[in-house]
Amino acid sequence: MRFAKVWVVVPMALLVATAVLGQDEIAEEPETAPAEEGCYVASSMHVDGVRWATVSRLGVHLFGIPVGAGGMTADQRAQVIVNSRLNVLYAKGVLDKPSNIKVGTMHGEVVIFVYNPDNVGGLGRKTLILTIDRNYERFLRCSRWDIAFFWRDLMRLWSTVGLMKDVSKLSDPAGRPLDPEHTWHRVPRGYAARYGH
Repeated sequence: MRFAKVWVVVPMALLVATAVLGQDEIAEEPETAPAEEGCYVASSMHVDGVRWATVSRLGVHLFGIPVGAGGMTADQRAQVIVNSRLNVLYAKGVLDKPSNIKVGTMHGEVVIFVYNPDNVGGLGRKTLILTIDRNYERFLRCSRWDIAFFWRDLMRLWSTVGLMKDVSKLSDPAGRPLDPEHTWHRVPRGYAARYGH
């Protein structure tokens, strides 16, 4: 009988040792896999002394979030926008059609949303990307409509660029040379009146 117990204990000890070693290996790996090339990424930067959470694609900042809302920090909001909305729509091909990125109103607020007519990804036919509230006007010193239409057009431009490596020859939506880090917060006043259609 003692002999039988040894045969049971030894395999159990090997199983436990393997599980423990496996856990150590898993713990050392990164928490998230690297983003697929072309995906949207959340990061942060300082603009005029204000820390902004930003959303970028292919190294170009597309828009920023200056403050938290809805119980989330600005960084958490950017992560939700990137992981739960933009990258889902990107993976499903909805952002392949730039005209799906739109500006409108929701509950009296100016918003950027993605029109998803077939409800691809189960996110609804209109997927909110960002609410442009009065904080944006204060920080960027222009109207919410100017901001919304400029960022919409920047997102549209960048959804069609593909995996272009040299952005030095590109212009921003207002026809100025594209600066990958700073174009997004240099919103031209009156942009909505000229291009908001």
